[in-house]
Amino acid sequence: MNNDSLSLGSEYAELDGKLAEAAIQHPVFERLNGPFPAIVFGDEGMGKTAAALVLTAKYQKLALSDSEESRIFPVYAPFETGVGLREWLIEKLSRALVDFTADNPRRFLNAPGAQKTAMGRLMLRYTQSVDELRLNFYSSPFGDSTGDINQVLEYLSGLHYVRADKLTKDETLNLRYLARPDAFDQVDFLWDIRSAAPHEEVIGQIKESESLALPLARQNLFIKIFAPLTAKDTLGSLAGFHSINDLVWNESQLRELIETRIKMFDALWERGIDDPTGLVVSAAGRSPRRAIQLLIALLDYVDKHLQEGEKLNKAIFDVVASTLQD
Repeated sequence: MNNDSLSLGSEYAELDGKLAEAAIQHPVFERLNGPFPAIVFGDEGMGKTAAALVLTAKYQKLALSDSEESRIFPVYAPFETGVGLREWLIEKLSRALVDFTADNPRRFLNAPGAQKTAMGRLMLRYTQSVDELRLNFYSSPFGDSTGDINQVLEYLSGLHYVRADKLTKDETLNLRYLARPDAFDQVDFLWDIRSAAPHEEVIGQIKESESLALPLARQNLFIKIFAPLTAKDTLGSLAGFHSINDLVWNESQLRELIETRIKMFDALWERGIDDPTGLVVSAAGRSPRRAIQLLIALLDYVDKHLQEGEKLNKAIFDVVASTLQD
């Protein structure tokens, strides 16, 4: 894959890219990065969504490199209530393949025949018609080859479409196993469960996913769950997940995050403030999200209220911090 651009799907443009830019390499991120099912528990604001975005960015960079490491196709999926997990997982994979193909039609065309057929059948399974796929493909902000898209649509028009409820279990498993774009070795399903999601439904879906984790892993599809910490005690043992971690930030990691986000942060402050970074760390309560919110609010205050030569002080910090608490 020696091209210099590769989109992992237009859908990722809807995510908050600033989270990925602000994140540092927390140790949990590396422990998630492997061919195995994994789950991470974290309180609200600890960066579960950021972790998913950081991994996505890493996979995209790897896909563009000449590295011999396995190349991973990520499927980001926020938690949804009232869904059947098996069907929902396939739907999300299918949507990711539609977005990827819309942005990278040549990658679809270059895939081996069996993979191309599996991807095509899953995409048709999701949209239920070539006409619907045509609308998706031509609405891509990244796709630039009408000729390639027309070739993809011509290929899809020749596939035998089978309704989802008519596929046997073996046929569905085979589609999931083969449906990976050209040069990707595995699929990582990055499941983002916000803390506000209904607790009982979260517990039920995670338990159901545990029963799917190992069978899917045998097909090179690895579930990576980012779950609220409140679910951990209720769930008990989770033998289906190879890696189980808590996403917790210590003071030194938050300091690194702040210093990475804003170079020369101390220079914005009056001389009497010995440790302005410490002020932010303390007010953030170990939450990287809140730390970033404070940094943005402080920079906004500097831009809007301070004249040239004026600097931040403790009184201003208290006002800004209290505003974020309201």
